Amino acid sequence: MSIIHKYTKDVPIFKARILNSDDSQFYKEVLQKAKIDFPHAYPYISKNINPENAEGSNFLFVCLLDEMLGKSGRIPTDEDWAQMLNGGNFAKGVYFDANQLILRSNSASYNQNQYLINDISRKLKGEKIKGAPIEYSSENPLKITGAKLRKSTAQNNEYKLILNLNDAIPEYDARHAFGKNQINLGNHTKNLYTKAEGLSRLYLYENDVDSDDGNLAFSNSDGRVAIIDN
Repeated sequence: MSIIHKYTKDVPIFKARILNSDDSQFYKEVLQKAKIDFPHAYPYISKNINPENAEGSNFLFVCLLDEMLGKSGRIPTDEDWAQMLNGGNFAKGVYFDANQLILRSNSASYNQNQYLINDISRKLKGEKIKGAPIEYSSENPLKITGAKLRKSTAQNNEYKLILNLNDAIPEYDARHAFGKNQINLGNHTKNLYTKAEGLSRLYLYENDVDSDDGNLAFSNSDGRVAIIDN
C-alpha cells in the first residue's frame, strides 16, 4: 500500500492509501465474500475487478469492501477528497468510487435501479433532516453515505441486492444539482457531471467529479480503491 498524503497539523491527520497489487489478497477476500453472500449479484459486484493488480472499482464492490474494513478503515468520502487533494492530484489517470450515492428522484434514468430506488424511498419515508421530512429533487439531491449491501430475492430486482441504510447518513448536497458544471472540493475546483433523474454513483476521475452514472456496477482498469486508516 502506498501512502498518498500525511496531513500537517492544520488539517485532520490520517493516512489515505491506494490499494495496489500487494493488497491482492484483500481484493480476493472481498470477491470471495461477494460470491458466498451474494451469489446472484456476484457478476455485478465483481465486474471488471482485477484482484491480482488491484484494478477496477464500482459502487457495489466498494460498498462491500467498506463494510469489510470494519473499524480499521473506511472508503474516503467526497469531503475527504477535498483534503486528500492538498497532497497533489492523487486521482491523476485513475478514478475512485465513494461509498456514496446521489438520489434526485424516484424515477430511474437507469432502469436497473428502479427496484433499489423504490426500496430506498420506502426506507426514507418518515425520516427527517433537520426536523423536516426528506424531499429530494434534481435541484436539491440527496447524498447517501455509508450504505451496506444486503441480499434480495425479489424476482424484479435485477441486482438481487438492496441497501441497508441503518448506519447510513442521508444529507442534501446542492453542489450536485442538475445543470451545475463545477464543484469545489475544498480549495480545488473540479468539472462536475450530473443528471436530472434517478440514482447515481459518485466518483472522482482525475479532474472530474461524476454523479451522473446510474450503472452501479460499471468498472474498468482505470478504477482504483483508496482507503483511510482509522
